[in-house]
Amino acid sequence: MREEDGAEMLQRIHNLRFLFAFLLIATPALLFSGGAFYLSGGWKSKPKAETFSPGITIAGVDISGLTFTEAEAKLNSFLQTRAGGSLQVTIDGKSFPVLLKDINVKYDVPGSLLEARKASEERSGIWGMWKRWRGTAPSPELPLRVTFNREKLTDMITEIAKNVDRPAVPATAKVSETKITIVPEVEGYKVDVPQTVSAIDDELQRQSRHLRVPLVVEKDIPKITKETVKDIKVMLAEYSTTISPSVPNRLLNAEQAVRLINGTVLLPDQTFSFYQTAGPYTEGKGYLSVPILKDENVQDGVAGGAVQVASTLYIAAVKSGLPIIERHNNVRPVEFIPAGYDAFVRGKEFDLRFVNRMKQPIYIHAEIKNRQLRIAIFGAKPVPPVTIEAKEEEQIAPETIVRSDNTLPPRAEKIIRRGKAGLRVKVFVSCYKEDGSLKTELLSDDYYRPLHNIVAFGPVYEGMALETEQADKKNTAERQDTASSSAGEQKNKTEKPNGQNKEQSEQQGNVYILD
Repeated sequence: MREEDGAEMLQRIHNLRFLFAFLLIATPALLFSGGAFYLSGGWKSKPKAETFSPGITIAGVDISGLTFTEAEAKLNSFLQTRAGGSLQVTIDGKSFPVLLKDINVKYDVPGSLLEARKASEERSGIWGMWKRWRGTAPSPELPLRVTFNREKLTDMITEIAKNVDRPAVPATAKVSETKITIVPEVEGYKVDVPQTVSAIDDELQRQSRHLRVPLVVEKDIPKITKETVKDIKVMLAEYSTTISPSVPNRLLNAEQAVRLINGTVLLPDQTFSFYQTAGPYTEGKGYLSVPILKDENVQDGVAGGAVQVASTLYIAAVKSGLPIIERHNNVRPVEFIPAGYDAFVRGKEFDLRFVNRMKQPIYIHAEIKNRQLRIAIFGAKPVPPVTIEAKEEEQIAPETIVRSDNTLPPRAEKIIRRGKAGLRVKVFVSCYKEDGSLKTELLSDDYYRPLHNIVAFGPVYEGMALETEQADKKNTAERQDTASSSAGEQKNKTEKPNGQNKEQSEQQGNVYILD
């Protein structure tokens, strides 16, 4: 080891001994002085003349260095600017004034200053420095203590909310013939009354000459947005029917059903229900109900308005290639659409349902112009053309019901109702597949029951038996002729009935005599 290294080491040892000796002497002195300072209360270091410590504010008004009286005067001067004023509640550029006197706003200046004094004391002196260093000192920015009639304010905000609450509007479309233009959605909102009242409470405690509080709202985002339906660009198919002016209230009810289904967006794998969308078919839903008569062809309770819209939609859906889940035909053929093309609806029991199996949403457009009901379905890509055809049709002759009527003259005959033939119809759909081959499937096999003839006869008395028997034979033949003419020419394209009796029965129908 060199001499220089040894000397350096000795110097280090000497320095350490000196430092140790100094700490040994100084530490007890420091502890004794600190304890005496704490016991004397000098650590609090109260400001002279009880002034507020630096940085203390109330509602943004600086009161540091002021006495209690001076701070009180300054706050009262500030509050004079609010006297008789109002608070503006705002939303979307609209403003609703709330007069402070209407909600009994009162400011507690002395109470606010006492809170400020407490904070000032805790932030002063060495102990205050220690708290500030640790982050446990109270904030120097204090609110202004205020009271108001919370119930009155709640009522006022609730009334304002009635005028500004806005329901969400889903994205929809404008249709012109075969073209479609998407209309973006509109976000809705609902005023959160309790949160708005709390926001007003906070605003009243701040320094502001012009009190303004935005309404606190909860946003309502619609499920169907422009992004959801952006791929809907082309018309898949359409179908139209004419609404007869001869049926009272049918047009009115059809218009209501159209309003309810128009604009429907069906997402992929979602099922459409006519009842859930347009029903129930009651006055509460906007329909004009009518009595259901036993002999009516359409028995939906709304003069056929719902049935005609459902039937038109049914064919539009079939032509669009949408799988049909549920569909019912009417009891008898209807005049506004070919047999087999109709869709009967009434309540939940008789519904029209189909499903969207496409990868993109579809859009249903419905309108009535000059009694022409048109329904068009739009989607992302064109579908192969679909042909609908009633290939098989069979007429079913009505029966004749004979009733006695004592109000008629003896042996008199009166036709109460001329019957109508029933039908059995098979409907097929055809379309070309991707390989160019034609695919044909059975869509429906429908039975429409006949409307029976009703004939009334006058009474037959004693002594008229033989004559009546001969007349009955003649009348029976005439009734059979009537039944035959009502049924019309028999149409059976697939098979002929076996036996003369069967052929006669189908053509002429049976005769029932009811006393």
